[in-house]
Amino acid sequence: MLWLALSLVAVLVIDGARIRLTEWEVTPSHNINLAEAVAWDRGTFELEPPQREAARVDGRLLNAFPPAFTFVSFVALKVSKLVGAQSPFPSWMFRVLVGGFALIIPYGAFARATAKPWQAAVLTLAFLLGTPMLVMLSLCRIGGFFEVNHVLACCGLFLMTSDLLGCRRGWPSIIGLVLAFWSRQLTLLYLPAMVWFAWKSNAGERRRRIGMVAYGAVIAIGGYMALNAAKFGSPFNTGYVRIYDGRDDPIAQRARAGLFRPEYAAENFQFMMLEPPGLRVSSAGVERAMNDFGAGIFWTCPLLIAVITTARQWWRDAARRALMVCSFVVVGMLLMYHNTGWRQPGYYRFALDFIPIWMAVIAPYLWTRRSMALVAVCVLWSVWYFRFITFNNLAWVGIPG
Repeated sequence: MLWLALSLVAVLVIDGARIRLTEWEVTPSHNINLAEAVAWDRGTFELEPPQREAARVDGRLLNAFPPAFTFVSFVALKVSKLVGAQSPFPSWMFRVLVGGFALIIPYGAFARATAKPWQAAVLTLAFLLGTPMLVMLSLCRIGGFFEVNHVLACCGLFLMTSDLLGCRRGWPSIIGLVLAFWSRQLTLLYLPAMVWFAWKSNAGERRRRIGMVAYGAVIAIGGYMALNAAKFGSPFNTGYVRIYDGRDDPIAQRARAGLFRPEYAAENFQFMMLEPPGLRVSSAGVERAMNDFGAGIFWTCPLLIAVITTARQWWRDAARRALMVCSFVVVGMLLMYHNTGWRQPGYYRFALDFIPIWMAVIAPYLWTRRSMALVAVCVLWSVWYFRFITFNNLAWVGIPG
């Protein structure tokens, strides 16, 4: 607990001015999932305008995004009514649930994966402050639904990896997968790793574990498909393409041609892996020079290079190998996606669909005497870099720097 508390203090001291936890709030106008929860409370799926990114179907505005935060918001709304709060999602509750989980769950996952608590604290800081997660946390000040969904998905992935790489009780990984999938759909591709873990259990546990995974899959997939059918008339229709109705920009054109197509891979690979970091050195010093389509993960988060340098070690561990293989499938799907994640100046937010897996997998192998100095340099660079670019990323949603 001491190192968890020290991690919280360090986060607030280093980047508290960027995260601004005391200013966090969520409203239906900025979060389409909360708007959907308010609609559910009225007995309908139809959202109250205005709503950016809503699907337009027969003159109605509907939510085409995953439902995890909708369920969370619906419970919060009911609690809010019971206690007589004015807001459908009280700010204190939002800060405790989303902000608290964003710190505690990653730390718990790293604590299971490392030998000493201080190592878990270092990796927690590296994740929260030295990856696109810092930008997501900074935009929780307005409860942005893209950002909140990324935070929830990462919490789900850490729950899943903590269980699968730890004591393998089963139910935490199922909760993690449902939370992740209902926040970011491609994370369902980690389900085969869970099936593999269940199958590899001893004979006495195998049937029970496979049954647990099957129940979890039915809840995750069946619940999502039921909502699709209720809102869009088919369990296989997410309504996502309809958010582009009335738009003719390049992203909308690509979406109508196909949400996933191999020809998008080259451009996405450029911005995910190769695009230089968002800064330049001039006579005036270090300045921001960020590409709105992203920046390469190995430039901005060089600790992830350890996925390559420690490959021989994690490949020998069957559990880590299974998770990494699934993560590579997620990367492959992201490369074929019609959108890089725009607008994301100086970072690549979709990488949060696999960064928690990668960091949990490499966590035990970073602490040799020869590698610790490199780990320190990588973490310091990433923390400085995301601290440097984050304020400049907020103006486009109307938040002053």
